[in-house]
Amino acid sequence: MPTSQNSETSNNDDTTKDFIDNYIKDINTYLGDFLKSSQPTYDPNDNSIKDSLPTNTTTTTTSSEKEHETQGATTKSSSVSLSELLKSPTVNPDIFSNRPFKDENNNNESSLSSSSPPSLSSDDKKQSLAQKLKISEISTDYFNQKKEIWNGALINCSELHIKLQECMSFGGIFDKASLCIKARRKFWECMEDQKKFLQDSGYASPGKSLAENDEILYEADLYNISKLAKEEQS
Repeated sequence: MPTSQNSETSNNDDTTKDFIDNYIKDINTYLGDFLKSSQPTYDPNDNSIKDSLPTNTTTTTTSSEKEHETQGATTKSSSVSLSELLKSPTVNPDIFSNRPFKDENNNNESSLSSSSPPSLSSDDKKQSLAQKLKISEISTDYFNQKKEIWNGALINCSELHIKLQECMSFGGIFDKASLCIKARRKFWECMEDQKKFLQDSGYASPGKSLAENDEILYEADLYNISKLAKEEQS
């Protein structure tokens, strides 16, 4: 029983395959005949196709060429005109040959040379350097003198300065509240009087010797003592 079924199945498959093969052959034959009968042929000697083409292409190409030529001509002319504009104008030098301001630059140079300060000679330079050194020495002497006068006044007013420090350190409530105003006033009055006395007497000036400065400082101290004595008596 199974053997008969297998044989029937194989027979059916062979029949289907034959049908498909025959169908494909028929289609190929039909397509081949159709292409042979319908495929166009090209004859290079046939001018009918060329004559049937429109002539607009030639006119279009010629018009485009003309447009390119005109554009090139316009750009060339515009570039030339631009270069001409950028050129510096030419001037005839003979026009300005008889003008009165022809030598104005030379006159300006001569005026500038006359107004410029003359160069200093070696002697003038030495003199200028000596003046600068002298001014520097004077300024140095001035500040040194002020410093020495301050120190001299502080020496002669040292007693009042000690009293002011004692008041600030060990004074009463009133003295600390008033910042020792009385002792402070006496000390600074002494300093101002001593500085004025020493300044007027030429203390620590460049021309004074050490002995002369000591003598002036001693006289200033005597002046301070006498002034304080008069204040106590009053």
